[in-house]
Amino acid sequence: MTEESAKRATESAPAHPNLITRARARFARLVAAGVATGGQPLLAVVIPMAGGAGNLAAQLQYEIHRSLRGVPAPDAWPHISIKLGFVAPDPERIAACLDEIGRSTEPFEIVLGGCDSFDEGILFIDVAKCDALETLRQRVLRDLDARFGIGRHPIEDQRFRFHVTLAHGMRGRTFAAAKAEFLARPFDQRFPARHLELLCHAGSHWITMARIPLGPANTLPQ
Repeated sequence: MTEESAKRATESAPAHPNLITRARARFARLVAAGVATGGQPLLAVVIPMAGGAGNLAAQLQYEIHRSLRGVPAPDAWPHISIKLGFVAPDPERIAACLDEIGRSTEPFEIVLGGCDSFDEGILFIDVAKCDALETLRQRVLRDLDARFGIGRHPIEDQRFRFHVTLAHGMRGRTFAAAKAEFLARPFDQRFPARHLELLCHAGSHWITMARIPLGPANTLPQ
């Protein structure tokens, strides 16, 4: 973990007591309602990990799931969340909005650090401070709110911590074993952020509904 990410970990960790747990519980209720009643889809906006860094993260996800009993299987390709789960009646309009954002955003580089954990049973890869990443996140949050009335979750404020989830839903001895085995793992990787993805929850996993290239020459296919 870099000095900057360690500093952010110290500053941000106390700022989220139980917020992630409550947010995940709310997402679970949204998923259950959508699957059970045929309601509006549950969506999320992410930057997918690319290249060798993405492959290594996926392998690490699998290793954690295989080596520790009770760890849920990964439900999506490794990614960095930009907008946490939300419901919307028309994903195509959301994708078109993201396409406008993507065309006005140049690709940029994302630097990763070591593994870390949230107290709520989550193991993740740390993301180094990146002004371009935060600017993109704020643009997405602002435009989704202004155009569709999609508000922010409590944890989407200035304390939001970028990360790549490796495993979640761990408790007790399983969580302790995961931290003992994997927190010391280095993950000094970087990758180019060239796409946004609009994900849709399909009951047990997330599927990619739209992949939006970054850069003025890129547009969604008609």
